[in-house]
Amino acid sequence: MSKRLMGPSTAFFPLPTVLIGTGTVEESDVTAVAWMTVATATPPSFAIALRDSRRSLEQIRATGELTVNLPNRDLVAETDYCGLVSGRNAEKAKVAGLVLEQGAKVTAPIVTGCKYSFECKVTAEYPLGEYALVIAEIVETQADEDALTEHGQLDIGKIAPLVYCGGLREYREIGQKVADAYKVGRPLLADE
Repeated sequence: MSKRLMGPSTAFFPLPTVLIGTGTVEESDVTAVAWMTVATATPPSFAIALRDSRRSLEQIRATGELTVNLPNRDLVAETDYCGLVSGRNAEKAKVAGLVLEQGAKVTAPIVTGCKYSFECKVTAEYPLGEYALVIAEIVETQADEDALTEHGQLDIGKIAPLVYCGGLREYREIGQKVADAYKVGRPLLADE
C-alpha cells in the first residue's frame, strides 16, 4: 500500500488530557493541557509545553510548582472549558465547579474530582517558539482509593483517563488491554 505525504502536522495521538493546577487554592488557575509526556524515570519527571501567554505559566514561574491531574469522562466538559478560557478572565475552577485542595508536598492545588494526581516541582524551563517546555519533577502522587485494585495498585480502567487526539480535536477514552509490555516481545528475542 502506498503512503501519502501529509506535510508537517501535530496530528499525533493519543495524548494525555490533563488539568494542570497552578498557584494556590485561593489564587489558582486550572488549565487543560495535552502536549506533555513523561520525560524521565530518575528522577520521575514530566515535560510540559505551555504557551508563553498562559496565566498558568506565570504562576508556575512564580511558585516553581504545579499539579497534573487526570480527568475522566465525567469531567470532559469542565476540562474542555479550562482549555478554552484564560485564567486572566475567569475563575475557571469556580465556574467549572471543580473542587481544589492543596497538594500534600506542594502548594499548587489538586483537582479532587480527578482520581489520580501528581504533585510537581519545576526543575527546568526551555523556550520553544511561542511555548515554554517545563520540566517538572514528580514529588508525590495521590490516587483515590476507588481507583486502586484490591492489592493497592493503580487500575487504569477505574481511573479511565481522557486522551486527546491532536489534529482531530477529539477526546477519547483508553480502550482494551492488548498485551503485557516487556513480555509480548520476548519470543522474538530468541530470533536474534
